Amino acid sequence: MHFCNRFLPSLSLKVADDCPGNLDFWYRHISKGAWPFSTADHGWPISDCTAEGLKNSDGGFATYELTRSYRWLELINPAETFGDIVIDYPYVECTSAAIQALTAFKKLYPGHRREEIQDCIERAATFILNIQASDGSWFVFSL
Repeated sequence: MHFCNRFLPSLSLKVADDCPGNLDFWYRHISKGAWPFSTADHGWPISDCTAEGLKNSDGGFATYELTRSYRWLELINPAETFGDIVIDYPYVECTSAAIQALTAFKKLYPGHRREEIQDCIERAATFILNIQASDGSWFVFSL
């Protein structure tokens, strides 16, 4: 880690503490130790930066936060130009990135939480296979 800190000063931008108060009440997720999209004050973990904390129960990884609400909320989406943005859904891109990162980590630290990491990788791979279209493609989210 000391090597990384010398060459990657952005590591110092990680979130130092969880948000105060009852996280469940505010529909927040733990963020301590995560890397946000911009500065630590931003405080929302981003899966491209911090994948493990954003793992959904279906094995997939979302972009911004856990998927923890109902699809019907999309009916009150105030943004006419973007569909399906009220809830953050798991995507193949984020899930694939998490699998790659966990696989690399497993090679560096083979004894650290081995079963938990392997289970996460397997569930994520199952998620990717389950959302694959019959023609072999996947829906890819892009702006």
